[in-house]
Amino acid sequence: MENIAYLCSLRESPEWGEGGWKKIVICIISDRNKINKRTLSYLKALGVYQDGFEKSKVNNQTKVIIPAQILFCLQEKSKEKIDSHKWFFNAFCPILNPRICIFLKVGIKPGEKVLFNT
Repeated sequence: MENIAYLCSLRESPEWGEGGWKKIVICIISDRNKINKRTLSYLKALGVYQDGFEKSKVNNQTKVIIPAQILFCLQEKSKEKIDSHKWFFNAFCPILNPRICIFLKVGIKPGEKVLFNT
């Protein structure tokens, strides 16, 4: 959300500025049996997830400081290591037609250096 707020603050930019949030879609894909309960609570607070049906207001308010477009896909189970990537590219990309896609592992901040154990 801070990154979106920053892009929207670039008033002189022909690409971003006040309406820059309209060019960004956050897509969260998780397995039902692996998602952290705190994550689900956070998504509920954002109005992105609610058990059984969607939610259009948070605390009876429809306005948020920085708007964001969020897709949340809760998979019943992942069949392969890159199954969530397949979900994104096969289900969402034909509709969204993105120019740039960035995949972040849960808990990683953009630009953060990560050491992987092999």
